[in-house]
Amino acid sequence: MEKKIIAPTTKMNVGAPHGGAGETEAKIWLRQSERRSSVNIKERKGELILIGYNLIAAFFPIVANYSGKLMPPILFAALSNLLAAFVTIIYLAARGQAHRVWEKKTLPLLLGVSIFIIAIPSALIFWGAHQTSGINTSLFLQMELPFTLIIYALFFHEVLTARKYFGAMLIGLGSVAILYNGSLHFNWGDLAIIASTIFFPLGNWYAKRAIEMTTGVVVVCARNLYGGVLLLIMSFFIEPGADLQQNFTQHFWMIALYGIVIMGLAKQIWYAGLKYLSVSKAISIHTSQSALSLVYAMIFLREIPTLYQWMGLTVIMGGLFAMTYRGKTPAPLVEPK
Repeated sequence: MEKKIIAPTTKMNVGAPHGGAGETEAKIWLRQSERRSSVNIKERKGELILIGYNLIAAFFPIVANYSGKLMPPILFAALSNLLAAFVTIIYLAARGQAHRVWEKKTLPLLLGVSIFIIAIPSALIFWGAHQTSGINTSLFLQMELPFTLIIYALFFHEVLTARKYFGAMLIGLGSVAILYNGSLHFNWGDLAIIASTIFFPLGNWYAKRAIEMTTGVVVVCARNLYGGVLLLIMSFFIEPGADLQQNFTQHFWMIALYGIVIMGLAKQIWYAGLKYLSVSKAISIHTSQSALSLVYAMIFLREIPTLYQWMGLTVIMGGLFAMTYRGKTPAPLVEPK
């Protein structure tokens, strides 16, 4: 009796990408697995880049707090950004790309980054850090995450789940514990730092679109240049009588540390990682800086956290975990930009 040979079953998968008639389910599954693996590799690359960024950027609240003891805080922020812009624009000029900093097609986006990430937040943060501790500065900056998720849900239609609402509530409660710190007397510096984090989501929205049209180096240079000019104008009005030349020469080392390393090198690392991740995911990784900054504050500023600061940190970290934990859900089959 002759045996019948049964051919492998085929299936027309109309909705699947590359899945035409006659393509086996095994091939479709293999192609989707390859795509998912490619996305996961790019996500992991972005995550590792941003972890490196965190190690450097965690010094930001420490420098912000310490610099206010040396010179007018807004002037410090202005000179640091302008120094970073000067170094970066030399690099761009050597590559024949300096003109890209003021190209018409990207200028509105670059101005948006400069206003909402540099000018307004820096003025609030550096003034506020001068009025409070380095620990409070680092912890209150974590309010950026709930503000990011809420603003993106309201205006950019990102999904905000019940778990993320719960995480945002925990971060808010942790911030209240730190604000209270044993008394009902609120520090205006603390409130200024919290207010500054409202503007970062808008700035990151502009930055995400800007790096799709230009390079990360151009974005960093433009935001430092335009933001530095705006901060310098603010300083002339808010800090009258500040000697620009004397402050620059006397405290150049601190200005260079913040301007070139933290605002220049670290931010280029940030934009390199942002290419592979969504803004919400990038900010989620970014928020792990609070623990590093707390350690840095204890080492370099000799600050000892109070009971309420420890409680606030614990609750905030719980909120961050609740908002960013994704479990074992596989990555979506969408190419990161």
